Amino acid sequence: MENSDPLLSLFLRCLNAHYIHTPKGGDYALEVDNAAEHVYLLFEWSDGREDWHNNLTFFARTANPDAPPKERWYCHRGFWKVWNAMKKQVIQEITEIDRQIRIRKITCIGYSHGAAISLLATEEITRCFPHIVHIEGYGFGSPRVVWGTLPKSVNDRCSCFRTIRNVPDVITHLPPAILGFRHVGLETIGTKGKYSPIKAHTPQAYTKELGSLRHTQSRFIYGKKKY
Repeated sequence: MENSDPLLSLFLRCLNAHYIHTPKGGDYALEVDNAAEHVYLLFEWSDGREDWHNNLTFFARTANPDAPPKERWYCHRGFWKVWNAMKKQVIQEITEIDRQIRIRKITCIGYSHGAAISLLATEEITRCFPHIVHIEGYGFGSPRVVWGTLPKSVNDRCSCFRTIRNVPDVITHLPPAILGFRHVGLETIGTKGKYSPIKAHTPQAYTKELGSLRHTQSRFIYGKKKY
């Protein structure tokens, strides 16, 4: 599975995972590298009518309603519903793995619909497992998830997340920013005019553009932008 470019390797891992279906249209996979004490948490793209219903249910809601008022933040309602339905199961599985191997690193990865869930998972797992120092998240072709301004504590937990947009991927421009939605850790690949907005979102387009990064990877792997 390893490839010369780290981002391409992560994306291919996401595409080739064997997913577990959960209520509310969620699909996730856990892969464990025992030797490296490294867990990969992966989320699948839209694969059915329920996923698309969740994608379009984008009105903002509180992501952490039980938190003190100053710590509350807001997100896409449909993606929250999917993550909320699976998070207890996912966290229980990670807790059990951690008992067995003492996890050193967790990498959350998602594509499209799954990229949005990956952001929510990264924030939650960073909060739930503070003893695991190396936690990171990647969202390839992600819709916008966050609404409004993040509290500092949440922003800090999301600082390890990177949203990878292939210009001019139409999905990454939804929901519209004019409605208050925003990206976290946005980075771009590709060039304007190479793909139509729909084709730019395909796995083939992302695979091709990520593969080309081996020639310019320092621009993307070390440069991070917020929102």
